[in-house]
Amino acid sequence: MNSFFKMQLKIFYRQISSYIAAFVLSLLNIAIAVALYISLKVADPSGKLINSSEAPAMFRSFMVMFGTCSAFMTSAFAAQTLFYKYKEEGIYYVMQSKPITRMEIYWATIFASIICVTSQIFITSVGYLIGTFLIPTLAVKDKFLSWLVYFLASALIAIISIGIGAIGHNFVQSKAYQFIAGWIPMIIIMILFFISSPAKTKINLISPIAKLKNATVLKENISEKDKKYIRSFIGNPLDVNVFSFPIENKFSTKETFSKIVHNSNQTLYNKIFWLDATSYFNSLFFTVERKNGISQEFMTVKKFEYNEDKFNNDLNDNKFVFKLVDKDISGNDITSYFGLTFNISILSTIATPKKGSDSIFDDLSEFLSNSNEQSMTNERKTGFDEIYNYLINKLDKLYEDKKAIFNLTFPVISKGNILNLLEGLGNDNDVFEIIKNFAIEKVVFEQPEYSKENLAKYNQTQMNQLKDNPIFTNLVVKYNMIKSTAIMYLLAKMIKNNNGSLIQNFNINDFKSKVNILNSLSGLKIIELNNNNIIEFGTKRTIKWYASILSQITFATLLLVVGSIIYSRKNNYS
Repeated sequence: MNSFFKMQLKIFYRQISSYIAAFVLSLLNIAIAVALYISLKVADPSGKLINSSEAPAMFRSFMVMFGTCSAFMTSAFAAQTLFYKYKEEGIYYVMQSKPITRMEIYWATIFASIICVTSQIFITSVGYLIGTFLIPTLAVKDKFLSWLVYFLASALIAIISIGIGAIGHNFVQSKAYQFIAGWIPMIIIMILFFISSPAKTKINLISPIAKLKNATVLKENISEKDKKYIRSFIGNPLDVNVFSFPIENKFSTKETFSKIVHNSNQTLYNKIFWLDATSYFNSLFFTVERKNGISQEFMTVKKFEYNEDKFNNDLNDNKFVFKLVDKDISGNDITSYFGLTFNISILSTIATPKKGSDSIFDDLSEFLSNSNEQSMTNERKTGFDEIYNYLINKLDKLYEDKKAIFNLTFPVISKGNILNLLEGLGNDNDVFEIIKNFAIEKVVFEQPEYSKENLAKYNQTQMNQLKDNPIFTNLVVKYNMIKSTAIMYLLAKMIKNNNGSLIQNFNINDFKSKVNILNSLSGLKIIELNNNNIIEFGTKRTIKWYASILSQITFATLLLVVGSIIYSRKNNYS
């Protein structure tokens, strides 16, 4: 057996043709990276797109399908030589000089195939490694780690191809072998790829909306370390390797997010994904930089339980949470929990600089040109920075200086004085100055008379009169958004610090209707945390990486054993 095993290796490695398929597929790996690089540079000459997080996601997501297909084809080309060539090159002489059983012939061929195919897979994977250097945002460490898992995932697929060939070569001639072990699996992969498109499209559409619905509650007086983390988390949870987070369970006025996700998961592919070889490939491939393969995963929603224990924990964690206690018709307490969260879409809008002459059409074209994931992430991060630097930090200092007394309004929340309190916060002159100075920093006018210096002299009455002049539309919109944000923050701060995070004897629906008016234009919003208003949104891998390895090895072993049984019962060697 040992002599035959060595002879098989010699037959394979001495032929130049044995390397052609691997080198061609390796070059195709590089060509794909070059094509992606050129297309992204042409689409965005500024280079933002090629330097965004979307570039490695696009490249690596495509490499899942290509890597799986190339593994089957590489294996089919290489194993064909080992299954058939020995029959043409002296097998009878070997058998006569040193008797050998059929099982020994079979397993020697299998072991030789595994070695030869693995070496060819290594060659093709080098092409992937070279291609990663055209994707600048993929870190050097991740380039090499992703190459190693690409090689491992490809090798496992290739061994399955050997198993298919081990059975198939008993029934077909040499010319048909590649079709059995390579082309048929590749055709199946292509069919399943098209079947999977609706599921992958839905996650690409829904995930960005989920990020905008992020319901993470703010903390008061956060450290710089926490601020840095939250900034990245608000920008994009995937950037801090968070794949499950609380969101508002409101997709539209008619549908909940949980229902949308449930309906989106009812695709054919979600039921037959285990038949798709790429599912096993990507489960390994995206163990490195999982965020690049988010479109290869399934969406999940879980019930978000918020109770008294969580409320107390959040209070101890210095979060802006409070509870509102109402009475039902029987006099029993009804408790609802609320928290202050970011309104991320408004946050980005506030932070985006504008000219006074910009129109909605300018906004639309700018949105389309900056609608890649990286640009939106950066906008959200900028929004976070500016809300803290230009608003929250200044309001905190003002709150302390004024001892929570704004416009002579006593800071106690009750059904009778909430409207007066909201009005007092909005009319306070010191609060107005902070809001105005922030707003005029974000809108620039070409007319000298509307310079920042001149606008800074405006009082509340003058600012309120600007709404009647269309020239100031953009400034008025910014001003109102910032004003709503400031009122919402100060309201939450008062409830937390002056009301002990408790509002009693206040109709829940009445309270929600009042804050919802402010929520619609505010960069911060107060939302209800219980009563199914919040869910845990996330994604999960189709298959765990260890289950992928185990199942592939098991399946390949089964194929090889079946192949050995069939081969041993054949009566001829030809």
